[in-house]
Amino acid sequence: MRARHFAPLLLICISLTGCGGDGEPKASDCMRAEGVSWYPDPDPVTGEFTDRGLTPEQRASLKRNHADALRKCMGR
Repeated sequence: MRARHFAPLLLICISLTGCGGDGEPKASDCMRAEGVSWYPDPDPVTGEFTDRGLTPEQRASLKRNHADALRKCMGR
């Protein structure tokens, strides 16, 4: 398999297993464990978080009510 095909497949695999490449829980799993049940999964291709699927109320709630969870889970 060529290297250019490997990276996207690895990201998809990681997103499906619930862990990062180093065995650490994903940020989305961490956020859910911190009580943010509606926190979205990362993009399965890029592995990056996008807030496009969040409502304005959810974005505001992340900043207002879940700042500690964001620092804990995103600071990995």
